[in-house]
Order: sequence, then structure tokens, then C-alpha cells
Amino acid sequence: MKKLNIWLSVLFMVSLGAWQFFKHTEAPIAERDPSEAYFIANEVKGAVFTQAGKIDYRLFATQMHYYQQDLKTVFAKPVLLLFRNEDQTQWQITGDDGILFDQHTFELNNNVTITNLTHDQHINLITTDKLTLDLIKNEIHSDDLVTLYGEQMQQTGTGLFGQLSGKTISLLNQVTATYLNEKP
Repeated sequence: MKKLNIWLSVLFMVSLGAWQFFKHTEAPIAERDPSEAYFIANEVKGAVFTQAGKIDYRLFATQMHYYQQDLKTVFAKPVLLLFRNEDQTQWQITGDDGILFDQHTFELNNNVTITNLTHDQHINLITTDKLTLDLIKNEIHSDDLVTLYGEQMQQTGTGLFGQLSGKTISLLNQVTATYLNEKP
């Protein structure tokens, strides 16, 4: 019996040594750089609803980068469809890039266009290089050069303030206007 115990002890020691030798060592987990995106998404499609369950706006983008430390989301080629007045689409806002801060302030940059999709107002199209949209208050503003286009007018000025739900849009400074007096 002694020989068997010795062999079992030797076998156990060899097994323990082999296990220690071949044991998988886990690589240390690298800490995330807070300046890098927390996650990245491609071909983004999303919708946000009101507390009453009606659609508030839809957002599309070719790419999205979320930065958790700054609580901001960066979009490439964003398209924002705002629904107002009984779920009718009223406005389409596009730009080359955009940043969403704190889930309610959307800043669009480069080739920004605001298109009135219902054609129920005097303004059909607004163009600028930079626009800030407050999604809670439904307000837009810009400090850059802005051009408004309507069926029979074009206005250009520096600075813009508007309330999309109240259908009020104003150019603030250095306004020039061209009106067409075409008769049908």
C-alpha cells in the first residue's frame, strides 16, 4: 500500500505542476481612455416619443459616437424629422455633422438645412452653417449667416431665432429681403 500512496502522491504533484505550468493567465484589463468614444454605431435610426406616447422626433445618421464622460453624442450626416401638431411631420433638419448634448440640445454644423415639409407657412427652406436646436423648447437659433426661402421671397441676415411649435422665425441683424411679385 505504501507504493500506491507514493505513486499517487507523485502523480498528484506532477499534475499540480502541469496545471500551474499550463494555467491560463488573464491579461490585465486596460482602462478606457475617457476621451475615446464609449461606443460607435453605424447607420443609426431612432425615434423619441412624448410622455403621451406620440412620436416627437426621428433621427437618422450614417455614424454615431457616444462620449460618456462629456454626455455628448456626435453624429455624421444627421437627419432629424420633427413631428408637431397631431403627429404631422413639420420640419426636416439636416447637416454634415451634429452633436447632441444632454439629450436635448442638438447642434448641427456645415450645410445645415431646415425644410418645412408641410408647406403651410411662408418659409419653405432655411440654410445656414451652424444651428442650435433645443428639443424640449422647440427653439432654434444661429449666430451665423442665415437665408430664408419662401414661395415669393428670399431673406438673408445674421442670426436667427425661432420657435418651431409656435411657427415664429426671425432674422436678427443685417436683414436684406427680395420679394417676387409674380402673378399666377
